Amino acid sequence: MSTVHNSYSTTPSDNVSLAGASLREGETQFRDLNNMLRQIMADVKDESDEIRGLVSDEATARQTADGTATDAIAGKVGLTGDEEIAGTKTFGASPLVPNPTDLASQQAAPAIWVRDMLRAQLEAATEGRNTIVRDTWDNPHVMVVLPKFLLSDIVATWPAEPHQAFVVGGAVKSEILIGKYLASQSGAGHVLTMAHKAPWAQINFDNSLARCRELGTGFGLVTNAMWAARALYLWKLFGGADDSSHIYHGNENYGRDYTDHFEKGTLKNGTWTHGDTSLSDAATLTGSGPLSWYDDGTPYGIADLVGNVWEWVAGLRLSDGEIQILPNNDAILAAADMGASSTQWRAILGDPASEDDGLGDPGDEDTFKYDGNAADATTKWQSAGGFCLNTELVNQNVNGFYQLTNFSGLTATSGVTAPEMLKQLGLFPIGSGVVQGTVYACNKGERLAFRGGTWTIGLGCGPFALALDYVRSAAGRGIGFRAGFVS
Repeated sequence: MSTVHNSYSTTPSDNVSLAGASLREGETQFRDLNNMLRQIMADVKDESDEIRGLVSDEATARQTADGTATDAIAGKVGLTGDEEIAGTKTFGASPLVPNPTDLASQQAAPAIWVRDMLRAQLEAATEGRNTIVRDTWDNPHVMVVLPKFLLSDIVATWPAEPHQAFVVGGAVKSEILIGKYLASQSGAGHVLTMAHKAPWAQINFDNSLARCRELGTGFGLVTNAMWAARALYLWKLFGGADDSSHIYHGNENYGRDYTDHFEKGTLKNGTWTHGDTSLSDAATLTGSGPLSWYDDGTPYGIADLVGNVWEWVAGLRLSDGEIQILPNNDAILAAADMGASSTQWRAILGDPASEDDGLGDPGDEDTFKYDGNAADATTKWQSAGGFCLNTELVNQNVNGFYQLTNFSGLTATSGVTAPEMLKQLGLFPIGSGVVQGTVYACNKGERLAFRGGTWTIGLGCGPFALALDYVRSAAGRGIGFRAGFVS
């Protein structure tokens, strides 16, 4: 895939000025971008039907060369004049805008032309930081572009190699795309990635994965590797080890921010009251919060990454406490098997330099595990001293209850050194600085992962918040998901 990045650097620290833009300027950009997104995608089905009709007229218009339908299509998507033929950027094999002198190519793919005009408009407005990808049903998904970065861009002593999220099936990708908004549901039961929709919740892991994959080639459930890449990017953007004071905002307190209660999103039911702890469902509409609820503090960031609903992520699980992953970002592949008995799951032995690729078979000796710091918790919600990183399982949650710890407070037991790979995948803190997010784990049985937090847990929400205490069949009002894409 090729996108127009312009001044958007692939080095996270170079973009700090974006997050530090003045509040007035940022809010203006935020309002303008949201207005544009609402205008061009307010009603996907009706607009698609209308444009398809115009495309049909366009075929006739080309034959008569009067250009009537071309003007109508351009007006529908907000383009005029020379913008209609502004270039030949590519997205896979499809032209961003067809060469107007190549009549055969225009006749062959008029729908591609119209779709990519929408994409061109969004990329121009966001300087290539957001884009649109169409699914099998021709629905547009608004995606945030995360350009490839090296591990050494995050921590200088890490290898000068691409982060695992940019390695898919052995190939290095120039970028990954993460849904700008939480997944919502179309009337036909398909995933949408659009603003001001109710998050699709009460869905289990396997169904979340299937709903993302059915969108088409390249789509998948956001993986833990992709989530970790974004979390590390944000960590670096806001100062890394030099600044651990950044507070992320979002729906952390029943429709409002935990720290600043005046920051509110739109509750799904207009009669509900923000901050009412008696609500059994306080999710807010996707992207309906203020600018501070976008992860990087700019209009171009990811909405609701922190709080609102937990988000299933692919490619990570606990199996009796053993941390298991699919290598790199292979979990985004349609062929990736994440079933309970899949042989594609790998355990973590150490770092690649010292342990081949750092991975081993599940059950191998000395693989890394989340172990309880104390005997089994006897009641649900009990921390019982939290848990630690270990290479053996000493304290197991035999009753199936979870233990918790702040992500920054997660430590390795005496004599055990955490491999850098765990830090790169957002499974162990990089240093001693405080970062926002709580980790929940149950080290009995199979436990699938979700990230980010929900409306009930306050500052337990955050980019490094992680829950590994639910089975794959779990579904609740506070559990949703997000679509990703890799070309």
